[in-house]
Amino acid sequence: MKTISRLFQTYIQAPWRTQLQWIGIFLTGLAILIIISAFYVNVTTRTALAGREIALAKDNILRMHHDISDLESTIASQGSTKNMQERAEILGFKPVGPEEFTFIYVPGYTQKTAFSLAPKAVRNAEPILLPEYTESLFDWFANRGQP
Repeated sequence: MKTISRLFQTYIQAPWRTQLQWIGIFLTGLAILIIISAFYVNVTTRTALAGREIALAKDNILRMHHDISDLESTIASQGSTKNMQERAEILGFKPVGPEEFTFIYVPGYTQKTAFSLAPKAVRNAEPILLPEYTESLFDWFANRGQP
C-alpha cells in the first residue's frame, strides 16, 4: 500500500505547478485575444482610411464639375453678342452695311455644301431581276429537260 501511495504521490503535481499552468493558459488566451483584437483594429483602420479616400475623391470630382460649369458659363458669357460687340469696338472694328462689301468672283471656286448627318437621298432604280429568278419551278424543270 505504501508503494501505491508513493506512486500516486510522485505523480501528483505540486500546487505551484498547477498555478503556473493556469497562469500560462490564461496568458496564452489573453495573447490570442490581443492578436485577434490587433487584426480587427488593423482591418477596421484600413477600411476607414479607404472610405475616407473615396469620400475625398468624390468631393474632388464634385468640385471639378463645379469648376467646369463655372468655366463653361464664363465662356458662354464672353461669347455673347453684347460682349463680342463691345470687344470688337474696343479693337477698332465697326459694323458695316451691305453697300460697303466688295464681292469678288473667283473662277473655279465651288461653295462648300452644308454638313448634314442625314443620309443622302438616292433614287431607287427599278430592281433588276435575272431570268433565273423569274421562272417557276415547273418552267425550270421544263427547261432542264430540253437539250
